[in-house]
Amino acid sequence: MWAAGTVCNRQGSCEAEYGYALAVGIISFVICVGMSVAEISKKPMNNAHTLVSIGMVFWWFAAVLVCTFEAPFKSACGHAADGFGSPNGYFSSWISFAASFRYMTLSVPKELLQKANVGFLATGAGALLVGALIIVLQILWDSNDSGDGLTDAQNWGLSCSIISIVVTLVTMFVPQIKKMAKPISIFLALWWFLAVATLTYTYESNKNLGNFSAAGNGYFATWGAAFGALFFCMNAWYPAPETPEGEAQPEEGSLEDTTKMSEAPASPLPSDGGTVRVRGDSIAMDEPTGQDPTQVTVVV
Repeated sequence: MWAAGTVCNRQGSCEAEYGYALAVGIISFVICVGMSVAEISKKPMNNAHTLVSIGMVFWWFAAVLVCTFEAPFKSACGHAADGFGSPNGYFSSWISFAASFRYMTLSVPKELLQKANVGFLATGAGALLVGALIIVLQILWDSNDSGDGLTDAQNWGLSCSIISIVVTLVTMFVPQIKKMAKPISIFLALWWFLAVATLTYTYESNKNLGNFSAAGNGYFATWGAAFGALFFCMNAWYPAPETPEGEAQPEEGSLEDTTKMSEAPASPLPSDGGTVRVRGDSIAMDEPTGQDPTQVTVVV
């Protein structure tokens, strides 16, 4: 909101994409304040958070498409060559989109998230998918603006991204393929190492490469997808330990760990008397006899 306002102030008008960027910020700010006030005042929210969070995801997805692919925040490095850039507006737009997605994962019922296999995205696949999708959109957007068709480097970037999206989604939703996650993760990590080396670096011998060498959507998306592929590979080979219930183990020495250690185990002895039979590793208790609770017979 503030970044769009300063850009409008510098150019003396606030039309088209510039006015849209300002409106996106103002409307989102008002909605967030309203939801926060309602939450603090303990008003019944019902499904309000779920609906608002899903709406925010689509709202900010459209915002980053317009504001960071076209104007006014196309560049992350100060003034864009073709207009008024703003690093503050650029990063704020993407942070807002990421925050809206996080808001949705906290608001949507867990059952729906499990059905959508959202947990798989946390292994690094999410960053890989988002990065690859942004690269596809950026290449198509640039090609449409230039009107000259796709270059060899753009074709390579497009192929790299589309193949990665297909492979990741198939691994995510096909159980038979998911069992091959280890070799697939190695392929994706090496694949995106080549993508970083060719898309974000420039070479004297081939000036067609390095079309994402400047800080912008393509640059950050390429590196984000590469780190996502690397993290996916790490999780495939060295998954985090989990309890049988699927909950993460508490860290040794943590408050949760020390609390569990301090809890005394329940006694297997009957509280109102009776007979305890020990056979091997098992303990069996007869029906209480109603005798003095301190009188317990142990049979081994």
